[in-house]
Amino acid sequence: MRVLRTALRNRSLRRALVAFLLFNTQEYAVWVAVAVYAFQQGGAGEAGAVLVLQLVPAALVAAGAAVLADRIPRSQALVLGYGLQAGATTLLGLSLVLAPAPVAYAAAVVAACCITVTRPAHNAVLPRLADTPGELTAANAASSTMDGLGTLLGPLVGGVIMAWSGPGGAVLVMTIVAAVSAL
Repeated sequence: MRVLRTALRNRSLRRALVAFLLFNTQEYAVWVAVAVYAFQQGGAGEAGAVLVLQLVPAALVAAGAAVLADRIPRSQALVLGYGLQAGATTLLGLSLVLAPAPVAYAAAVVAACCITVTRPAHNAVLPRLADTPGELTAANAASSTMDGLGTLLGPLVGGVIMAWSGPGGAVLVMTIVAAVSAL
């Protein structure tokens, strides 16, 4: 807890870490919502295929996204990542609610690819936000904590929202979370 407190005392790091928690929560809530939607459409086989369909292009885009994040100012790359994520998540949420499944799956691929910008940009911006090496160390450790909390909270919150409004509704709510991350 002392390490987390060290990172959270710095206002800039606190903002970056809260945004990273929201990012991770949104990422995993959307991941589960897409899986549930695909399962509803065509069962376990379709859900598995859609999840792989998201991962392969995202893995290919990730290297280019990291290079992009390294070529522009770090803070701009981070805002760009969060903004792309919010836009792609909006498209995905609307597609899940209004469009046929193939369109929703294409939007899920776009959303998965957009997420790849944020993580390297977050990690790259931390050294500029930290005032001391100790704060940077604490921020790196706290980032892992935020990642873990988001992995836990995302499916939990997403599941509760899905029970109320279905996968599309959950993704649309997570769009707001993604937009707040960009602030």
